Amino acid sequence: MRGIMTDPETGDLMVRDGALVVDDTTAQTAEAVLRAMRGEFKEFPLLGAETLKMLGGNEDPMWRSDAKNMLQACGVPASRIEIENGRITIE
Repeated sequence: MRGIMTDPETGDLMVRDGALVVDDTTAQTAEAVLRAMRGEFKEFPLLGAETLKMLGGNEDPMWRSDAKNMLQACGVPASRIEIENGRITIE
């Protein structure tokens, strides 16, 4: 999917040569959904995989399927999500 890009380091809109950068936003969308807490997206209050909650605790056994459904609802093609050594892989 194509859309307006944001800078991964600052979160600001990317501007090149005085214009907004439009490119593939699939990875950007996936990151936003995985990092978001529920309620951050006011139009869709149940959207947000809340990965930061898992840092210090146990993984919810339903998290993978919930996150996959959230990503698919946002247009990100996800058939499987794996977590290994703290790294999340979306296939």
